[in-house]
Amino acid sequence: MNKITRVGVYIVLIFSFFGIFATHTYAADPSDPTLPSGCYRVPSSTVMISCAPNEIDCGGRVCCSGDRKKCLQALGITCSNGNLKTALGCLPFDSQNSLVSFIFKAVVGIAGGISLLLIINATVIIMTSKGDPKRLQGGKEVLNSAIAGLMLIIFGVFILRFLGSTLFGIF
Repeated sequence: MNKITRVGVYIVLIFSFFGIFATHTYAADPSDPTLPSGCYRVPSSTVMISCAPNEIDCGGRVCCSGDRKKCLQALGITCSNGNLKTALGCLPFDSQNSLVSFIFKAVVGIAGGISLLLIINATVIIMTSKGDPKRLQGGKEVLNSAIAGLMLIIFGVFILRFLGSTLFGIF
């Protein structure tokens, strides 16, 4: 070992001996009622080294005893029912079936919204065609395609739900 490495090892040993790197249990901050039971926020005036050995360091100066779900709830990442907060809403991650069902509903909703926008677009094209046969025909094609797509989505959902829930018991 070179001289610098030995000095570093000695410094670590000295600090460890005096308890500088030891874990500490901090007093709970009673002014934070947003945290779930078993979790506490380390006050900003306290130098935080780490949580106690039986606790989880959630980050954001929050320590929780128990599981990671408490950490997610303490940091505001989960909804009240334990699901994960996303821009699309509360995303269920407790089982594979609930996650697939959520994604399926979101995709069907987006596809239905797109077909509705296409129907509105087609009616605007038809109304503003001013008797031009090419624009009128183009608007009719867009309208027929949008309605056919919407019917395909509706029947697809019906068939998948029938197969998934009635026959196979998936959803």
